[in-house]
Amino acid sequence: MTPPRVALLWERFGPYHNARMAAAAAHLDLTGVEVVALDATYSWNEVAPKAGYEMKRLDGAPVAEVLDAIAPAVVAVPGWEAPYALGAITWARSHGARVVLMSDSNFHDAPRSWLKEWVKRGVVTHAQAGFAAGRTAAAYLARLGLEPDKITTGYDVVDNAHFARSSSTPPGHGFLAVARFVEKKNLGLLLDVYAAYHAQAGAEAWPLTIAGDGHLRPVLEERVARLGLLEAVNLTGFVQYSSLPALYHGAGALVLSSSVEQWGLVVNEAMAAGLPVLVSNVAGCAPDLVVEGRTGFTFSPTDKAGLMTLMIELTSNPARAATMGEAAIAHIADWGPDAFAEGLAQAVQTALAAPVHNGPALRLWTLRQQRRE
Repeated sequence: MTPPRVALLWERFGPYHNARMAAAAAHLDLTGVEVVALDATYSWNEVAPKAGYEMKRLDGAPVAEVLDAIAPAVVAVPGWEAPYALGAITWARSHGARVVLMSDSNFHDAPRSWLKEWVKRGVVTHAQAGFAAGRTAAAYLARLGLEPDKITTGYDVVDNAHFARSSSTPPGHGFLAVARFVEKKNLGLLLDVYAAYHAQAGAEAWPLTIAGDGHLRPVLEERVARLGLLEAVNLTGFVQYSSLPALYHGAGALVLSSSVEQWGLVVNEAMAAGLPVLVSNVAGCAPDLVVEGRTGFTFSPTDKAGLMTLMIELTSNPARAATMGEAAIAHIADWGPDAFAEGLAQAVQTALAAPVHNGPALRLWTLRQQRRE
C-alpha cells in the first residue's frame, strides 16, 4: 500500500528533527518544510536531510506555494502561534487535506486568558489529530478541544544512539546544565544553589559545567565571580551537536532548573548518555521521564534548599548515582526516533479517517498573529 504523503513543518531543522524525520520516513511519504536555514535561537550548524525524505525551504515564499508543489494529504504543523503554521492549516482546509497538530505546550506554562484560550480552541479543533510531546502536552490539547483518543505522544525525542555511553566509558564527575542563557532557564538560581552546595560539600563537591550561550552571559559571569566560584564553575559556551556526547559522558548528573520548560530535550540526551537527572517539576518531560528515586529527582524551581539536598544526595552516594544512570538508559529507550515515527504515523492515520472541520476562529487567530508580526 502506498504510504500517505505528509508535509511536516518546522521553523528550522536541527539535528533532533533530522533524526525524527529519518525514522518517520520509513512509514510515510514525507517532505520536510523548513522556514529558515539559520536563526538566532540556536547556533546549530546547518543540517542536511538524511536519506528517506525530501526537504523544502520557504525562504520567504508563501507556505501555500510550497504546499501546492508537495500536494500532501496531511500537513503536520508545530503549534498554533506561527503565521506559517496557520497558513498551512488554512491551506489544508481549502485543499481537503488533513491536519496533525504537533505540540509540547502545557497548560501550566503561562497564565491563561479565557478569551485567548477560547480563540486558540477554535484553531486547535481545525486539526483532525494531535501529536504531543508527553502526557501533560496531550492533556492540554484535550483541554483545547481535541478528543483524547485522537492524540498520540512521542513528539519530543532525540537520537538516543548518538548520545549513548560506551560500556567501557566510566561514569563521569560533576554537575552539568545545558541551556540557553535566557531568563526562563533559571540559571541564576542554579548558581546560588551551587554556591551553597559547594560550601557544604567542601572537598567532596562536584564541579559545575554550564554549556550554552545567550544574552545573559555577562550577568552569569559576574555572578560566578561574585560567588567566588571561578575555580568550580565552567561556562563552556555553545556546544555543537557532534560534541555533546563527550560533554555528557564527562559529567555525573544533569540539572535542569528552568522556571518554564515546555519539554526539556537535554533530559532525553542526558538519560541516553547514562546520567541521573535533577529536573524542575514544571518541565513537560518530568512526568514521563523522571521516575523519582530511580532515573532522577524533581524539584520546585524556587526551592533552593530542596535542590541543594538532591545535589548532596548524589555527591555523597556515587554508587546510587551510577545505578540511577543505568536505569535512565533503560527508561529512555522507549523515547527515541522510533517513538516519534510510530506516534506520527498513528496521528496521520487518525487524521485521514476524520472529516475536515470548518469555522471562523482560525481566521480571527490568523489576523491576530499577523498584526503581531
